[in-house]
Amino acid sequence: MAADASAFHDGGIGPYATVVRLTQAADRLRDLATEAEDRGRIADAVRATLAESRTLATLFQLGVKGGGEIEQAKDAAELEAGVVALVRRAPVAGEVIAAELESRGRDALAGQVRTFAQRCKAVSENERQEITNV
Repeated sequence: MAADASAFHDGGIGPYATVVRLTQAADRLRDLATEAEDRGRIADAVRATLAESRTLATLFQLGVKGGGEIEQAKDAAELEAGVVALVRRAPVAGEVIAAELESRGRDALAGQVRTFAQRCKAVSENERQEITNV
């Protein structure tokens, strides 16, 4: 999966976090199928297995073919979350990250990071203004 700017739209879920969540859902569905089968609830086991299969098919459609890619997605999701948290606390860091992305030819992603940083800066300025008005 190619990194894109979706994580920076108001700090929303990005592509890597989506892979992680789908993987967790597939794992949970497998557990539910096993539990249902152990309890003799075959219909529930079949439903959970079908849901797991659909989730795995979605991962495959997203380009996830193996465990190594899932581990990479987990790492990337943590990196995305860390960057979002950093830019929220220090919007100037977003400008630095955006400049680096531009130097690597990732202009669209850089623009989204810069926009997110500017929004965070505006929020910080509004909060400071509210504090001084009290």
